[in-house]
Amino acid sequence: MADLRKMQCSAMARAKEKQRSLRSRAFTLIELLVVIGIIAILAALLLPALSRAKELARRTECANNLRQINYTMFLYADDNRDALPLNGPGTGQANSETKFWINGFEHAPDLNLWRRIQTNEQFLVNPEIALFGAYLKNPKVYKCPSDRSTVTISGKNHPKLRTYSLNSYVGWPEEAVFGTNQDYIVFHKTSDFGRVSSSQIFTFTEVEPEIICFPAFIVTMGSSDIFFHYPGGLHRHYGVLAFADGHTEAHQWKDERTLRAHTDYFHLQPNPGNQDLYWIREHATQHK
Repeated sequence: MADLRKMQCSAMARAKEKQRSLRSRAFTLIELLVVIGIIAILAALLLPALSRAKELARRTECANNLRQINYTMFLYADDNRDALPLNGPGTGQANSETKFWINGFEHAPDLNLWRRIQTNEQFLVNPEIALFGAYLKNPKVYKCPSDRSTVTISGKNHPKLRTYSLNSYVGWPEEAVFGTNQDYIVFHKTSDFGRVSSSQIFTFTEVEPEIICFPAFIVTMGSSDIFFHYPGGLHRHYGVLAFADGHTEAHQWKDERTLRAHTDYFHLQPNPGNQDLYWIREHATQHK
């Protein structure tokens, strides 16, 4: 009997010791709150860095898109006796005899048509509609990964398919009544880039998603400080552009008017003293 009592006492002692050990290893409420607070601080420090890293990755992908589109332009010229692809206002018609590098259309005349074009990849990759359709088959190349813009059709939101447009001084038809200034060079052949410093003339650019419409990015030259199209600043106020020598680069837009380009009609907005507009003009063309 004595041995049994000893065994019981020993078991109870071990149980109590185990409970004390567990209590000593457990977190108190204050300790848990401290740990949670440290994790929150670390997350607050790391998340902005992760966000910047993700945006840098998207900017790199955007530059790769523009590099492919720019290369396609030169491939087209090689197959067409040095002639650059036709650029301009677009027709908005799938069966038009006039074909541009891709097809597009202005907002104002028919918003429903504009919405359909913005969401129909055939206007980008079908060779019967777009000159680049025979060369560039992946419609995703025309969309910046940071562009999340949509249009509403029949009550549903649909993603726009295009972010990029071509400098209006590249491939703009000579007979067009607007879009270029006759006092400035319009580049119709790749050899025309030899008249200027090709590394300083942009070809394709991101466009502010609310404003994109024509195949062309129209640049207003002359004395009036007016934006027709606004460039895109989708990468933390940077926009990516391709240039006539084949390189791409990100340029920082600095004027708040450039970065907040939402207006009622979108086009022909006065911007007196806008340094971003001056930079675009300097890199669009040169005086004859």
